[in-house]
Amino acid sequence: MSYIFCIGRHTSTQQKSLLDWGCNDGYGMELMRPYVAHIAGLDSAETAILAAHQKLPDLQSNIRVYDGKGLPFPPGRFDVVTSFQVIEHVGKQTAL
Repeated sequence: MSYIFCIGRHTSTQQKSLLDWGCNDGYGMELMRPYVAHIAGLDSAETAILAAHQKLPDLQSNIRVYDGKGLPFPPGRFDVVTSFQVIEHVGKQTAL
């Protein structure tokens, strides 16, 4: 429940925008959504993004495939960035 812990630690998130980096099927976005003003997600797996689109159809334009090269959002767009259960999927850590 790291998502709920994150929201609990940032109780002033109601007026904030949040990016879930490595959103997978949108599970965490679904949990955190009621606590933020704007939410978006990125994942490198197209199948995960398709599942997230099905789970959160009204957020499709905010849930995008990320190729690791350039963010598809403008700099400074998000107040909070979460990235849970991602590091174990990073193959070449020097690319970070």
